[in-house]
This record gives sequence, C-alpha cells and structure tokens, in this order.
Amino acid sequence: MAILRAVLLLALSLPVLPQEVPPLPANLGKKTVLIGGVAFAEGPTFDSKGNFYFTNYLRRGTIGRMTPDGTVSVWFTLDRGAPNGLRVDHQDRVLVCDQDGGRLLRVNAEGTRMEVLAETFEGKPLNGPNDVIVDRDGNIYFTDPKGSNAQKRIGGLYRLRTNGKLERLLTGLAFPNGLAITPDGKSLYYVESYLSRLSAFDFGPGGEVANHRALAQFLPHPLDGIAFDEHSRLWITHYTAGSIEVVSRDGEFLKSYDAGGERVSNLCFREGKLYVTPHRLANRARVRRRAQRAAALTEISLK
Repeated sequence: MAILRAVLLLALSLPVLPQEVPPLPANLGKKTVLIGGVAFAEGPTFDSKGNFYFTNYLRRGTIGRMTPDGTVSVWFTLDRGAPNGLRVDHQDRVLVCDQDGGRLLRVNAEGTRMEVLAETFEGKPLNGPNDVIVDRDGNIYFTDPKGSNAQKRIGGLYRLRTNGKLERLLTGLAFPNGLAITPDGKSLYYVESYLSRLSAFDFGPGGEVANHRALAQFLPHPLDGIAFDEHSRLWITHYTAGSIEVVSRDGEFLKSYDAGGERVSNLCFREGKLYVTPHRLANRARVRRRAQRAAALTEISLK
C-alpha cells in the first residue's frame, strides 16, 4: 500500500508538458462544395446537433440550414433587411447581424420566432452590425461597421451582457468586421476591413478593454471573417485576395492558402474540417446579382 501511495504521489507531482502543436499542412486538403445557389454566402456556423447555418440561401434576407443528413432548406426569412454574420449561442439560438436593417437579432432554436436584441445605443441607431460571437458566459460581442471606412472611422465594437446591458467597447474603427475570442477566453481579436488590419485586446478583471494593440496588416486587400483553431492559431479570410491567412496570437504570419474562390468572406471549424464561404465571379460580364449566386459553402479537409 505504501508503494502504491508513493507511485501515486510521484505521478501527481510530475509536470504537465505542453501539448505539441502540429505543423500547418503545406496545402489544404480536399475541397467539397456542399451548397450552391447562395445569393451572398456569409456567417457559417453549427449548432450542437450538427445543423449548419449560413446566410442568404436562394435569395437575400434568408437563413439557410443544412441538416446532418445533407438536407438543405430556407430555415428562416427575416421580416426586412439581410443577414450577414451568424452565430449559434449556448442554447442553440441563432444570433443574426442584420447589417442592412441596423439590428442584432436572435432566432429561437426552432426557427419560429425572432427577437430584436439591439438596434440603438444611447438613443442613436446602430450603423449596421456585421459579425457576432459569444463568450463562454453567454455575453454577445458584435461589430457595427456600416458606413465607416478609412476616412470615416465611425465603426464600433459592442458587448451585450447576459443581463441585457449594451456596452460600446471600441469606437473610431474603419469598418470593423470579423471577430474571435481566444480559446482560453482571455482576449478578443478583430479586423478592420478598410485598413486590412488585425488588432486585439485583453479582458480586464471586470471585462474592460485592456492592452489594446494592433498586430498585423495585410494591405491592399480587405480582411473579413476570422476564427481560431484548437491550437490558438488565427485563420483570416482575405476577402478580395481569395485567400486565407494564418497567424499566431502575436500576429506572426504563418501560412497563406488559396480559399477556392475569387473572394472569400468567412470561415469556421468543426471536427477537424474547415468550412468557408468563397465567392466565384467567373463571368464578370454578368450582372452583379447573377454573379453573386456563384457563392457556395465549401468543406475543406485539414488532414
């Protein structure tokens, strides 16, 4: 018994070695187009049951859904406006950035009811929310860029707490777009499309912005959606470059990949695979509306 106790104590005292981070693949794996006919593909996100949500299926103003068995349908249609960023919260409700309508929305898990979470701040209308994330406690963060650019820096980044309080964390931004929270929950990263800039800040003890810093710039093409992989590497969609850039948490450039389209707007991870929303504008002679329907949802193997 004494020997067993000694062995247990020794095992408990051994240091926990950090997990070795595997290298990034030289090239992305097989690309499979899952869904076509998307008016403007954005907001790829999964719920806990494996349902896959995305924006503007068949026509603008809709949220599409693909079930685990591959069935694709229009899951919800907005009363007005058009969805951009989507995110599923911890109760499988779908958060919707209605950039055209200037609202942050939430649709229940059944897809039968929509509510407006935010459309004003301090009595003034929001510009037009673009992308959204949820932290581990259920607080919602979203960017609000519509109408802003490099010369007119009126974009903001907001937090909607679980108690309903809306807070503006950052202002004076040049089209803030994609945002992501680090896997450890300690920091938030975001991009400004019109500066092609990646920035980050840490959360202070009360959730306040701390150590706000610029990390990298990718001129001349604008940046769009971003997401962390399980190893805390940040994947960034380089919109008009049609590529995906991968950087470390310090902003160090690691890798660039072809996203499979002339433009790429957003991405997410699930079970070792990458899901992206590329837009292929193969025939520029076509009218814009028809060309945009070349947008699709693509699954990419990372192994």
